[in-house]
Amino acid sequence: MTKAALRAEMRRRRAGCRCGRARFFPEALARELAALPGGWVAAYVPIGTEFSPAAHEALFRAVGKALCVPAFREGEGYSWARLRGDLVPGPMRVPQPRVPEPVAPGEVAAVFVPGLAFDAAGGRLGYGKGIYDRLLGALPRGCRKIGLCFEAQLAPAVPTEPHDIPMDFLLTENRLIVCQGGFAHEA
Repeated sequence: MTKAALRAEMRRRRAGCRCGRARFFPEALARELAALPGGWVAAYVPIGTEFSPAAHEALFRAVGKALCVPAFREGEGYSWARLRGDLVPGPMRVPQPRVPEPVAPGEVAAVFVPGLAFDAAGGRLGYGKGIYDRLLGALPRGCRKIGLCFEAQLAPAVPTEPHDIPMDFLLTENRLIVCQGGFAHEA
């Protein structure tokens, strides 16, 4: 399936999904994230029918790190900014802090990543603009990358390119999938 066809199919699937609260709490993931160096966890503010990180609010509290989100700054592009204060629409309607307070990429311990489709090997299909690819590429080597999605957004295989950065985990409304070099198992 082409990227365009997979994006269209996953948008259709995601539109039919609703997740108020996650049905489980991944304690092992919370322990691992809390032990990582760096004082920040990066998330995103959902738009449209995206899986909301708020569904895993208890996980964020348990990790004990401050939250940051992508923010666009004129002349600099997208970078991480502390999540606090009023949110305003940024480019492409993505909510961001009104006054972005920068967070150094090297201080980010983990990042929760949106996408249209994911596979068990950690492949991710985004929206095609490359924003998250650039943000992920600037993070430290040990930063954990966690794709958030509905079960309906899991695909047998996602087309990837050499610049794509694989996820370490996939977190759905029902389970945690640990991705390991093309093989995955449920935790």
